[in-house]
Amino acid sequence: MEEGTAADMGQSSEDPSSARPARRRPTRAQTRQKVLDAALEVFGELGIQGGSLDAVAEAGQLSKGAIYSNFASKTELVLALVQENTLNRVGLGLEAVSHADGPVDALTMLSAAMTRALKGDQVRHRLVAELYILAHRDPQLAEALKVSRAEARAMGAETLRQGAALLGITLPMPAEHLIVVLIGLHNGLAMEYGIDDGSVPDDLFASVLVPTVLR
Repeated sequence: MEEGTAADMGQSSEDPSSARPARRRPTRAQTRQKVLDAALEVFGELGIQGGSLDAVAEAGQLSKGAIYSNFASKTELVLALVQENTLNRVGLGLEAVSHADGPVDALTMLSAAMTRALKGDQVRHRLVAELYILAHRDPQLAEALKVSRAEARAMGAETLRQGAALLGITLPMPAEHLIVVLIGLHNGLAMEYGIDDGSVPDDLFASVLVPTVLR
């Protein structure tokens, strides 16, 4: 009796392993985001002083090497968490302007987006407040925070300039000054909301921003 072929036996002649999709290693950007997500969870629950990189690694099921390949220290990681929030707000600003029907509509949409952000991302606002306190006792942290905030303001100011150009309006003050006002308003409202969630009506941000920019 002749020995049956693989096809006769109902088996594929192909190597079974060749049918499996190749396992892909996470990209550097994916790993970085996983570290940030885990850090937000850990520091949000334990605070900056209470949290550790070991806890971040455990929460994200990451190696310490994965963390250090993206962030040189806990300070750098925490600053990146805060900076990410600023980048998100810059994106919200450009999105609002690009879909608006004129300046009032754009500023109203931006205000609504910023209000949702300050109410929905309380963890990062608490981290900013904690960083502010810690920096007053740590000159090295103070300098790192100063640089980080300067970068954030520069990005925000450039967004204001781009938005004003798209809308055809003249800003009431230099963009570098206006962004400080807006960041201060945003952070201050976030703190008040965190203390008393009934203190910040949904239209409060717009009631300040619209007349300030379009005066």
